[in-house]
Amino acid sequence: MKKALSILLAIVVLAFALQLPLVSFAASSKSVGAVKNLTITTDGKSKQLKLQWKRAKNAGAYQIYRSTTGKEKSYKKIATTKDCTYTDTGLKSSKAYYYAVRAYVKQNGKNVYGSFRYADLSTRITKSFAQKKLKKA
Repeated sequence: MKKALSILLAIVVLAFALQLPLVSFAASSKSVGAVKNLTITTDGKSKQLKLQWKRAKNAGAYQIYRSTTGKEKSYKKIATTKDCTYTDTGLKSSKAYYYAVRAYVKQNGKNVYGSFRYADLSTRITKSFAQKKLKKA
């Protein structure tokens, strides 16, 4: 019995010295796909824009970002949703809005993110826009 404990203690000390895990319970991590087919629509009357996209691989939820300049560091997170649609309300007519959406999933207490999908055209709420549908594949 003493010999068995000595051997076990030696294995534990060696494992710590070599920084080897004794047992790994880590779940396999999943990569999160990018949002696809991001579209923006409006009726041209109400001061809102509707964003829609196709579900990303392994997504648990989505983060929506908006900018009024389109510059990379100017995007601010405006919402999180589990749906593949979001309506941005209370917008100003004829003001340009830029959007980015990314998928994410929570794994082992941390968020794992997919890449951003940008609606790279500025979107203004006007009657002429109501006839168009912006797409970014």
